[in-house]
Amino acid sequence: MHTILLIQVIGGKLIDFLKLKHDKLQLLVYEKNEAAISFYQNRGFKLVKKEIDQETGAADCLMEWDA
Repeated sequence: MHTILLIQVIGGKLIDFLKLKHDKLQLLVYEKNEAAISFYQNRGFKLVKKEIDQETGAADCLMEWDA
């Protein structure tokens, strides 16, 4: 199995586990990290807002999942 696929499988299982324990999950992803945004959207996360990270100057995307 390729390393990237393995990471996605493990990451997906971790998110599934967290969904069982929580009614709401939030996370920040750099806007330029399109692969991560797609990964989370495929698991039911929605883009809530975009903002600029004051420390890095990079655009962040706040993503959220609700049960």
